[in-house]
Amino acid sequence: MPTVQKIRTLLTCSTLLCGLVACQSTADLDPQPAAAHPTAAVAAASPAAEPVRVVEERLRVGMVQPFATVVDIDGNSIEMPQTGRRTLLVFFATWCHDSQRFMHQLQRSDLLGKIRIIAFGRGESVEALQRFRAEYKLPIRFVSDPNQTYYQQVTNQGIPRIILLDEQNNVVKTFLGEIPDALAQVQWP
Repeated sequence: MPTVQKIRTLLTCSTLLCGLVACQSTADLDPQPAAAHPTAAVAAASPAAEPVRVVEERLRVGMVQPFATVVDIDGNSIEMPQTGRRTLLVFFATWCHDSQRFMHQLQRSDLLGKIRIIAFGRGESVEALQRFRAEYKLPIRFVSDPNQTYYQQVTNQGIPRIILLDEQNNVVKTFLGEIPDALAQVQWP
């Protein structure tokens, strides 16, 4: 095996073992070489190097969520600036095992009906989300995000991305839900 291939394999395995990467797709890769990216921690070894994953959190604690109105998979508008109610935003993909595990946890939780929950299907069509909702029987709002328009306003990689909003629509917590009991992290301060 060529040295470059061995290094890539080693880096991939070590990243996965450390739990630093949630479900990824090639759309999560930063197209710029690391040396050209201002926030990159590691410079590219050569001009032909693979793209480097650079996490850029665009929605942080204390910020107000950026969406005005979104449309769910049933064609209904959701007024996002609605205040007075805690909201859980879940950015996920139907194919991602970590997202599936989080949704199974959500199915069994006592949060359903107590808070507003909106799930954004990153890269997902309306039809795929309708099938997913029927299979998981979740009474929450699903929003199709086929071009990752909403997702890119939040971060540039990693799912399931979980965001907790307070009653005034301020972000109070954001995390990747790739851990086995991610729902336990859904707690408002």
